Amino acid sequence: MRIYRLGIIMLILILLFYLIDNTKAESLSIGPISIKDLNSIKIFIPLVFAFLILRYQVINSHKAELIRIVKKFSLLYFDFDNSNTKPEFTDDFTRTLLPISIYEEFNKLNYKGTSKIGCIGAIFTFPLTIGLTLLPFIFEYVWIKDLILDFKNLVLFEKVTIVLTIWTIILTLYYFIHTIVISIKENTD
Repeated sequence: MRIYRLGIIMLILILLFYLIDNTKAESLSIGPISIKDLNSIKIFIPLVFAFLILRYQVINSHKAELIRIVKKFSLLYFDFDNSNTKPEFTDDFTRTLLPISIYEEFNKLNYKGTSKIGCIGAIFTFPLTIGLTLLPFIFEYVWIKDLILDFKNLVLFEKVTIVLTIWTIILTLYYFIHTIVISIKENTD
């Protein structure tokens, strides 16, 4: 459920970023908070968005660990042998023990049924997977590209925000690659 909330918050931030660009309003009031300069909000959106991407990656990594543990648990306690299922796929028994996930349901299209149907599922889900993985980073690039090019003219808090955004993105990419390497090592042992 946290992943879905993060996705909704990310969509709201995307809409807010472009709404600020296209609005004629000069201030924003939410309850007792009143912000006079909307561009000051716009500078923090990439940082918050980068943090949400990192959080999303951490939650997905945790979910992958849970799936691995449930597979071992199901073999140990229920004598359900899921060793014939490829490590990147979740067997039906494991999926029933975990909360429902739309991504696992799409993943099921890749390997269930005959090979022709599995191939069609892969054809449909591969662009979606790649798109959903890269899209947040593309937004980050578009948002901070001009700020990086104009870095010397920014004030201190804007410079710090941009540096923190880039650092968070790099940390996210490192975390993502590191967990993939660990996962590959665990699955080959």
